[in-house]
Amino acid sequence: MISFQAFAESAYVYAAPATQYYVQSTVFTPLGFGPSYSSIFAFPPCNTNLRLVGIGTRSLATQANALAVYLQDDRGFSVKTLHEWGMPYCLSMVPKTEKGGEGKVMAAVTRNLFPGVLGVGSPVVVVNVGCAEAVLRGSDVFAPGVVSFVGSFFAGQEVFVGMYLQPASASTSGGGGTDRRTRLLCVGAGTALMDRREIIRGRQNGVAVRTNWTPMAQPSKSLLSSMLDAAVTTLLKAGAPEASSFFLQNYSSMVAVDVLVQQFSSIDIQREGPLAFLDACAAPGGKASLLLSLLHEKEQGLDSSLGKKDKSSDSVFPKFTLTCCERSKARYKRLLDLLELHFGISIVKRLVRPFCGDVNKLQKTQRDEDVGSMWECEFHGILLDPPCTGMGLRPKLNAHLITPQGIRDSADYQRKLFDSCVKMLRRTGTSVLVYSTCTITLDENEANVLWALNTYPFLRLARAKTNDKKRLCLLGSTNFANGRRFLLEEEIQKAQRRNELLESHTASTERGDTDEPENPLMILRFMPGLSTMPEEDGVGFFLAVFLCQYHADEFPRHAEP
Repeated sequence: MISFQAFAESAYVYAAPATQYYVQSTVFTPLGFGPSYSSIFAFPPCNTNLRLVGIGTRSLATQANALAVYLQDDRGFSVKTLHEWGMPYCLSMVPKTEKGGEGKVMAAVTRNLFPGVLGVGSPVVVVNVGCAEAVLRGSDVFAPGVVSFVGSFFAGQEVFVGMYLQPASASTSGGGGTDRRTRLLCVGAGTALMDRREIIRGRQNGVAVRTNWTPMAQPSKSLLSSMLDAAVTTLLKAGAPEASSFFLQNYSSMVAVDVLVQQFSSIDIQREGPLAFLDACAAPGGKASLLLSLLHEKEQGLDSSLGKKDKSSDSVFPKFTLTCCERSKARYKRLLDLLELHFGISIVKRLVRPFCGDVNKLQKTQRDEDVGSMWECEFHGILLDPPCTGMGLRPKLNAHLITPQGIRDSADYQRKLFDSCVKMLRRTGTSVLVYSTCTITLDENEANVLWALNTYPFLRLARAKTNDKKRLCLLGSTNFANGRRFLLEEEIQKAQRRNELLESHTASTERGDTDEPENPLMILRFMPGLSTMPEEDGVGFFLAVFLCQYHADEFPRHAEP
């Protein structure tokens, strides 16, 4: 079998040649990265994020801190909360491993973890690429992800988990030829919970292999469960409150939600009824879940990061509603199931307005409906995390096959969604739109930001005014060429100054929300593998925070798309 380190360093291909050249010339080279940088996307992030879920993050933060203190005694992992980023309800777990020590770990698998069982001729469960990528992050192997086997095995036996670097032919779906092993990439090892015949029959959909080890030492789901169960049991005996459930979620997803909610501590809010929020592309539901939790904290007049009354508003944060859009019926159902699991049916029915369709359809529905219908006609805050090329996701084992034109088409669709969202922002006061992606391309990120500033003169980017927001703006961008934090920086700064100047001439002087040019723009381009802090490692992602000071003469109430 091929070791994962050898694959990443010598055999990995990030994208098809034309796309690789396009991304290299428009992103990597301008940021100061050579061709070898793209190999970072073969590796999973070195940290695992666990978010405590439930209504109100104050108690969740207390629980997370207690768990972090307890789990620090585990010598295999470094555990911290992300309180410095304003997310104290989230744990970061980083394995303590020797750099470049995969060969030693591979040897340990055969000698120590499974003595006398795993060796040169040991059985291999071969999985598809999606399953392999999940295993590298600690997931178990589910039966539908298995494509073939090398050797025979029985339930309870220790096996390797591998993926073919090239598709195997139908004639190689059995046996144990060594020529087939040379094309196998090792992505993990574990305990078979089904025998070979059960999987072949296709009658099982459960866990086929319980993952015990991965090349990057990512904690398996079973290890996480056992560690957390032990910690919770000990803390309960010590008198701690009953712990909430956990949710695996990249911190990049949490950052976008947090910056949206935190904007409502510093801007004037017209309190003419419940605040209306929109999660424009809500499935699978992780962002919507956190948004509900943070908004409930605000509703109670609490600052989730400080655990005390929010003194920036004169009264308790108004009640709110959250509209969640998802165009896929299957994903729409999973979204509602997740929210009900995290909060219960009664809370979801009271606060959530689900909509099966994309925001283009929602915007048309609102335009056609009478005012006063079940749909809010204007939103105070919108989170737009649109479909994207996903070229920041890690690990990515197969090359991205999308073409440069496909990237441009994706950006064009995102602009259509953005346009619909802008048309649903409220028409009085200041509203907030957070745009985020899990890709690194120029077209889908900075180019869309520049397009938005040029298209909508009443939009401007928010500025980081607090130390934690300023620190967040530097996350993952400290080593870019020429001191830049993002691409198209000069063009975006110019468009921002123009829109800020327009705003200063037309906005009410009573609002008192002035922007200082020296404060950095709330644009975050995260490129993985640059930080020396392992808890900052993650997928490649991008976000931008827009403020909208709408003026009636600039945007018709029911403008056509």
